Amino acid sequence: MNNKKITSNVSEKDKVLLCVLGSILVLAVAYIIVFSPLQKKSAVLAEDNEGLRSYITVLDNMRENEETKKAEIVEYNEKRDEMLSHFSKIITNENVVEIMDKLETETNFFTSQNTIVLNDLVFSQEDSRNNGDVDIDTSEDEIVDSEYKPEVNKELLQEYGDIITERNCVTVAYSCSYQELVDAINYINSFSSKMSVDNVVIGFDTETGKLKGTMDINIYSVDAGIDADKVPDYQGGDYNGVNYGISSNIFGSREGSSKKKK
Repeated sequence: MNNKKITSNVSEKDKVLLCVLGSILVLAVAYIIVFSPLQKKSAVLAEDNEGLRSYITVLDNMRENEETKKAEIVEYNEKRDEMLSHFSKIITNENVVEIMDKLETETNFFTSQNTIVLNDLVFSQEDSRNNGDVDIDTSEDEIVDSEYKPEVNKELLQEYGDIITERNCVTVAYSCSYQELVDAINYINSFSSKMSVDNVVIGFDTETGKLKGTMDINIYSVDAGIDADKVPDYQGGDYNGVNYGISSNIFGSREGSSKKKK
């Protein structure tokens, strides 16, 4: 059997070129498989490090202001509790009748008609927060959204229920002297449960020489959620009942037209 010698027609120049191309291919594969992922990871780590540095700065500032913030929280809690003490939990129709009877008895502010509307929502802390009506400090939002969250000292935090405030409105038709009107306004302003006056209409009665008109008297009640015990129950005072009235003398405050309820 004859052995034939295999010869190659590849020149030395082509061999060198193939070696160069092979090296380039190896480097490209190495870049795609090794170097590129490492670069991406390095960029992510650099971004994380920057975030950590910013977070550490925020924590340092928080540590420096810790005592100030504690004092502000205590002050806020005290003011909130004091504010809640000026409202009542629930106002009923009976409470409103009792209040109007006492108003007429104490000030001689005579009312011939009372229209009562209860539980008109005037403020919801949750709704205000959701609607952006409440000015909230967002300087530490990055901490809330960050994956790096500090340990919270729960003993320093006191959770509060969202406040819901309702208006119980009494629209009255009244007749009184100027001084009696002043006395009625002063009585409303100093009442134990928060009250206010709206939509006052004042006219002059030429037959009696007194003032007459209409006004809305608002009596407020508060639902403070888990803080309900901080809002006092309505205290009506010492009542033996409300006068029975007739016709336009609804509380029987005019002579000869009523008798006391038993």
